[in-house]
Amino acid sequence: CCVAFLLSLWQAWYNALDLQKTHRLLKKATALAQFTLLAVVEVRRIEDLRLGLLCALLKLIALVYFIICGTVDAKLSPSFMAWRGVWEVHDNFHVMSFIVHCCEVYAAGQL
Repeated sequence: CCVAFLLSLWQAWYNALDLQKTHRLLKKATALAQFTLLAVVEVRRIEDLRLGLLCALLKLIALVYFIICGTVDAKLSPSFMAWRGVWEVHDNFHVMSFIVHCCEVYAAGQL
């Protein structure tokens, strides 16, 4: 899956296509595969099951938010917690990802 993604990116670059708008389905499928692999590993390898499930759930919420609201061609663009030109909807995804990473770092400290 990753090889197909990298080849499609090379093909888009070679043909001077817009990387934000080409192969959208492949990029989403790759992100979903990556999310699934990481969530399964976290749930199985983190000793505290609740903490593993929390990490996976937070990651799922961030991924769904990004797909629905944070992409370039998003269907929704909620105006709450956004300030045009300063703090965009996409930036909220980065805050969510930071929270997920903090949860993962805490879980790694518990091993």
